[in-house]
Amino acid sequence: MVSHLAVLAKVLLWSCARVGKHGKCAMADDEKLKPADFPVHTEQEQIVDNDGKAIAKARTKKTAEDLAERLNAEEDRREEDRWSA
Repeated sequence: MVSHLAVLAKVLLWSCARVGKHGKCAMADDEKLKPADFPVHTEQEQIVDNDGKAIAKARTKKTAEDLAERLNAEEDRREEDRWSA
């Protein structure tokens, strides 16, 4: 079964804005989100971690808000699972 976070990551990669001359996604492919990065929030089209560091850029503000909300909800579920185990 594929986790919600994995699906969200794919959606984010599909919807993120392309930047630079190489067309790379604004989200760093080699960095994973850590529990300390949450809760994430948005600043216009950017998704920003708990420290204010931009972690991704979506095509629209609405998409960024939706993805941030879903990422936070998924992290909340993971945290609850950790405590209940």
